[in-house]
Amino acid sequence: SNTDDQVYPGPGNISQDPLFFQPWDGTSADYRLPCESPSVDSGTADGAPTVDITSGHRPRGGGFDMGAYENCPFDLNFDHAETGEDLLLFPSEWYEEVTIDNKRFDFVTGPSMPNRIDSSDLIEILENSR
Repeated sequence: SNTDDQVYPGPGNISQDPLFFQPWDGTSADYRLPCESPSVDSGTADGAPTVDITSGHRPRGGGFDMGAYENCPFDLNFDHAETGEDLLLFPSEWYEEVTIDNKRFDFVTGPSMPNRIDSSDLIEILENSR
């Protein structure tokens, strides 16, 4: 992202504020992207890993997000907003085995029921939705 008026030639740069949750303030930062960020779905698949820094599946939505985090994990209908409409999609996949088509729902792969869409995933959605 080119937000400091410097010129960084080459592909993969944008000239818009990526809207990080908390840019570097001299002490800490949170470089996750909100759903409305211009960096969401603006990355490239070239050389991109299949999981983000949190082991979340990539891509989610229309394309890879720029940066280390594939964001909007609860934007299940891929409209760049995390709303109640997303939660309505969840029941149709309840307790199904995770496949390439429904992997976006399997947020928790811990001991409760790995590779199954279950209550742990629902709790994760409810605790992290805004």
